[in-house]
Amino acid sequence: MHLLFLLVLPLFLFAKPIWFYNIKNDNKNEIIGYGVSKDLYEAKKYAIDEIAKSLYLELKSSTKISKKEEKNQFNKKVETNINISTITNLNNIQFIKIEEHEHTWYVAAKYKNSLIQNLVKENLLDKELTNSKQNNYLKNTPLIKLLNESLGKNLNYEIVNKNKKWYLKYDDFINILTQDDFYNLFYNQKNENIKFKLNKKSFEEGELISFEIDTKEEGFISIINIEHDGKIGLLLSNEYVTSHLSYPNHNSFNLKIANPYNYPIKEEYLLLFSKNKIDLSEFEIINEKLLDENSFKFDKLIKFIDDKTFLTSIINISKGY
Repeated sequence: MHLLFLLVLPLFLFAKPIWFYNIKNDNKNEIIGYGVSKDLYEAKKYAIDEIAKSLYLELKSSTKISKKEEKNQFNKKVETNINISTITNLNNIQFIKIEEHEHTWYVAAKYKNSLIQNLVKENLLDKELTNSKQNNYLKNTPLIKLLNESLGKNLNYEIVNKNKKWYLKYDDFINILTQDDFYNLFYNQKNENIKFKLNKKSFEEGELISFEIDTKEEGFISIINIEHDGKIGLLLSNEYVTSHLSYPNHNSFNLKIANPYNYPIKEEYLLLFSKNKIDLSEFEIINEKLLDENSFKFDKLIKFIDDKTFLTSIINISKGY
């Protein structure tokens, strides 16, 4: 049986159309997926699945198969219902070539992963949009400001996580964010009643980082680290301050910058101020170990701070060793 399979497979591959797997694509913002099946619906599904896999998505799908007997033969119709609305935007997928060859369907699909603001304009401009309240953190980010200007409307966008990837969501529109898009969710937020100063803005591996904090009133200070990939780590939790705090206290310990990656990254530090202690148990405390996969909580953090007083500061970290 194994020998027979090996003999038949090259014949099948040889019989496919010349264009299949050979469509030239010089646009880095487009992804092409291919599907092949005896059934057209199924071939389209496979093409979309291939695109989804290249975006590191987990495509949920269900298939209905109905059969009807006619003259001792079965006509099979496969209807694929792709539950994709919470993963990516199907409006950006086009079937660019479909061909039936020797009773087999060959399909090529294209996904347009262009600049996020263009995708938003293409998919939302034809809808009836009304201004809505935006998240207090998101509304001041460069990305959301750009979208607000592009559409002329302030929409209640959400940031959602799927398989360690980040997406921008509004209503039934959702699209993956590139690393540059995600960095555009970082910004420097100030407050007239609190000063949040870092010793540097750019760091190299192993350098020390420290914070000087001044407040006009007493309260509790917490510091949260937002990593370049959206992991959240709690650095300082509910430290009481009357007017000034130096952190860390160099008489007890130091904080060293680490970059385990072979490329430069950006990070953001977020300071929370409150008159009373805040329950921060949802976020992992930073220690000697790297934050684990359960720490992808940027979406939860920005919802958590929506009604709270916070400041932010961005740092750059050079390539690690």
